[in-house]
Amino acid sequence: MKKFWYVFMLIAVCLAGCNNTDDLEDDINDLKKRVTSLETQINDLNNNIEVIRELCKEGKTITNIDHTDGVYTLTLSDGSTLKLVEKTSTSALFPLIGINDEGNWQVSYDNGNTYTPILVNGQPVKAKGEDGITPKFRVNDGYWEVSTDGNNYTQVKDENGNPVKAIPDDSSAPSEDSFFQKVENTGSSLEITLKDGTVVSVPVVKDFFCYFDESYTGIQKIAAGNSKEFDLHIKGAENVSVIAAPAGWTVEIGDAVEEVAKVKVTAPSTTAPSTRAIADNTKDIAILASKGVHAQLTKIQVEMGEDTPAIKDYKADYEAGKDITIGELTINKTSGYTMKSFDASTEDVDLSNEINNVDTPTLLFLTGTANKFITAGGIKTIKTNIILIGQLENEQPVFSPEFCTKLTTGGLALKNIVLDMNSLDGSSNKTYFLNNANATKNAEWLIIEDCSIKNMQKPIYNAATYDKGIDKIEITNTKIACDIEPAQNLPLINLYNSSNLDGYPKFVFKNNTVYSNLPIKGQIWAWNDKGAATPINSNIVNVNISNNTFMNFIGTNVLNKFYMKADIQMQKNVFYGADANYANTKSSSFYSYYGENATGLIQVSDNIVFDESTGSGTTRSWLTYHGSSKLQDGSGSNKISILETTPFATIDFSSGTFTLKTEYKNYGAQ
Repeated sequence: MKKFWYVFMLIAVCLAGCNNTDDLEDDINDLKKRVTSLETQINDLNNNIEVIRELCKEGKTITNIDHTDGVYTLTLSDGSTLKLVEKTSTSALFPLIGINDEGNWQVSYDNGNTYTPILVNGQPVKAKGEDGITPKFRVNDGYWEVSTDGNNYTQVKDENGNPVKAIPDDSSAPSEDSFFQKVENTGSSLEITLKDGTVVSVPVVKDFFCYFDESYTGIQKIAAGNSKEFDLHIKGAENVSVIAAPAGWTVEIGDAVEEVAKVKVTAPSTTAPSTRAIADNTKDIAILASKGVHAQLTKIQVEMGEDTPAIKDYKADYEAGKDITIGELTINKTSGYTMKSFDASTEDVDLSNEINNVDTPTLLFLTGTANKFITAGGIKTIKTNIILIGQLENEQPVFSPEFCTKLTTGGLALKNIVLDMNSLDGSSNKTYFLNNANATKNAEWLIIEDCSIKNMQKPIYNAATYDKGIDKIEITNTKIACDIEPAQNLPLINLYNSSNLDGYPKFVFKNNTVYSNLPIKGQIWAWNDKGAATPINSNIVNVNISNNTFMNFIGTNVLNKFYMKADIQMQKNVFYGADANYANTKSSSFYSYYGENATGLIQVSDNIVFDESTGSGTTRSWLTYHGSSKLQDGSGSNKISILETTPFATIDFSSGTFTLKTEYKNYGAQ
């Protein structure tokens, strides 16, 4: 394409005729500026034509207008945003666009003296109506060309059949500096007067919109008989109704909460009779919202089939400036992290240098599952914030530390990772995954989310320093596979060397599955009251242990031991015990509270257990509170709700999959 070629020919002429280097550079720079300015103004022209075409569609209303530096930013009731440029700053001979009485595009190339219709194959081009077309202009070899399909361009000719110049010569005057005669916001409407006198008027209706969330692109697939909810952004509507849907489909619109209504769409069952009425090939679901005389129509397309959503790429989201959440932590490109990525597809990758004694907060995106990520060569120390994320949502890279790691300051977060603790077998320097040896102050956080922990033989964390801890521990949406002999004891968080719990002010353990093939002496949160006969914390500790599934994670004493002031929530947990006679797994108290001065909110209720050993002579005592606790249930029974029949539809210890029956869908790990 020879776009603007004549301009560069002028540069060649200047090269031949100029002896002064400074003058030559000035001429070249001036020409470059003219080319850049012309390209910008052509983009503005084409954008304005597209905006006018969109505003000419029936039913369009504007909810907000912002006018800054000659640019109108228009927010429409369908959630879209348009930008209308009021003026041009170039001296080009710009086409002046108008709409004739028949609703077709017309154009002037002589500064508005005469207008001629834009033709395609000899036929006028519609500007109004749903089937309207948007013409698009460009400059080629210094002359105007026009396209009505965005691909094929034809040269613009004047009334004498001559090509129309874009840059004026001495005999032709440049266009005026405005694309329009007038643009006026009256408050109730936006009035756009084109150069030919045509007025495009669009109502301004503040606080009224209705549109589906922009994230729904293309056709939404829903399996037969299944339902899916879609977010409908809506405000100010007096009436909302479904005016179209494929035959056999049902659409329900819920009430709006904070300007978002849930639209539940249900596909017909495959067992429905195949009738002519059902055999409807339309895909549109159309919702009409109205306010007074104004209306907004929004659509989404659906069809039967399995939904295959795009695979989430956390690194791509991060690089695009999006937030990434890990528990209650939120990070993005402005958070000050050094970002690196590693791939374990072909060999093991040692992350020691990215973790050990690093001074700068570091974010590591990991890919590849053929091999693993390790930390080799001895104990490691974390003294800043370190985050490990499996980059692709559909795969979990394996992180297998070969030695214990000291969390002294900063924090550690794992997301979408397999934490393989096989090497942490209790031998020298291969004990716990984390401890706080040599800590001089509290670490900030330990967060594990959307992970799998396997071959767990020792605690995730062990308190090695009695008066320092971690400000926040969060473990959520994680599978924890315990790999120890039934006679052994396994606390997940071991605080036996802590004198009180001021160093651990927040503990969240939600939506996790903890399992062992055989019953083990498990504890979630273990504390030994070290350093005082009746230790009472100075601060209230916040604890939430809810919606977890515990399979054969039983113990002989208590699953959680607290001697403190606390806000405690332990609800909707599910316990399972196999039919096996292990002397040291005969009893379990879910929660102990010994303190005389209990304060805070205590919600320990609605937890259930199914124990296959019932009736075999080895019945376990599933207590809500330990017998010596100062706080008791109050019901007199002090029993966790024991079920007579299993709440599980499927139990698979090999994969860690434990599916609850429908009536227990709100319990356990989801």
